Amino acid sequence: MKQMLPHVGFIFKRNIRDKKNIYYIIMMGLCSLVILCTISFVSLYYYNLNRQYDKNIAFKTLFVSPSDTELQEYATDSQKTYNYDIDKIKNINHVSIAYSSKDETNILNNPIIDGKTGDALYLMYGTEEILPNIIKGTKFSYDNENVMICPNRIYPSEEIEFEDIGKDTINGLNILNKTIKGTYDVRKYNSKTEKTETIRQQDVEFKVVGIYDVDDSYFGINQCFIPGKQLEKISKDVFPKKDFSVISSLIVIVDKKSNVDYVKKELEGLGYVVSYRMYVPKDYLNKANVIFLAIIVLSIIAITIISTLYTKKKILNNSHILKLSKAIGYNNEKIKAFYAFDNLVCCFINCIVITVIFIIINAIVYLRFTTLLNNVGIYYRCPILELIMSIIVIAFISSFSNIYCVNRYLKKMKFSNGEI
Repeated sequence: MKQMLPHVGFIFKRNIRDKKNIYYIIMMGLCSLVILCTISFVSLYYYNLNRQYDKNIAFKTLFVSPSDTELQEYATDSQKTYNYDIDKIKNINHVSIAYSSKDETNILNNPIIDGKTGDALYLMYGTEEILPNIIKGTKFSYDNENVMICPNRIYPSEEIEFEDIGKDTINGLNILNKTIKGTYDVRKYNSKTEKTETIRQQDVEFKVVGIYDVDDSYFGINQCFIPGKQLEKISKDVFPKKDFSVISSLIVIVDKKSNVDYVKKELEGLGYVVSYRMYVPKDYLNKANVIFLAIIVLSIIAITIISTLYTKKKILNNSHILKLSKAIGYNNEKIKAFYAFDNLVCCFINCIVITVIFIIINAIVYLRFTTLLNNVGIYYRCPILELIMSIIVIAFISSFSNIYCVNRYLKKMKFSNGEI
């Protein structure tokens, strides 16, 4: 191999100038990119999925409803009321909190934040058990009033327009210990029209006592938490009792995702109908794994075939040179070393091409799409390890095919020349 070092420049230039080598490098590059993209996608997919399992409270949330029999009784008897056995539900092991779904959120209209009037802000049900981690300030308890915890980036709109996020986003750290003012609808049920009507706007204001990292919580950039008890009072104004002809579901938050199935079985044992708020079926993951694996295997097979055919073609085209080399005293080891080095140069060029494309794609993602991806709960990290893995796999397959073809041809030469 040392004898090849002085000829590195020559071998490199020859490989670049030879159109067959260029076609080979392009084909290998395409297969390499498929493997790199697949491995990177799988890695990022499971990175985000595991991150959501750990941080997204939706994966620890269950919806609880009465049984079908109880719902039918409620529907046929207008005087019948239904109440969940909250105390019994809260006493189930691993249950953190339980509350009505109609109390989960309400809208604060025209919020005034740091002197700017926004469109809307979602008020979220807050207790010490379910509040996101605070990066600045303090938390509050269920019984507090007129206090609020907001994200470090606030976009005060009922609907998120991603193209406006950058210019209309408010830095939450700047409003700590300041007041947010706004209004909410007070409604009343009109028995004559049998409809709910808005009778007035109720002014309300909250002091921002804490800030949480929106990227670390999977809550929205238009969501702020207020004490649960106060939100329940607001819900009574927004949703008059007679306005609800159906029974609201109960939201049950579990302490850990690993305990969700246990709590679900316990609730079903009490006669409730229980469903997951967010759930990824195992069948879906198994099918996805099969697809990802199939793509990688097919790409590896394609690289093996391309590399083998390329090496065979190259050996056949250079067969007269090989015979001449043997005649002037080159042994098999030197010939193997030459082809191995030649293949190594092709692999090196291929790796350079892949790395350049990899850098360009990552630069585009970081500069143009990172904020957008973060705002929809997708967190991108540079898959450097995946790049290294792909290069190693490609280099190994290519080298193995090269060694196999060269050894096989040299053995044929040996027997055709009558050597033993």
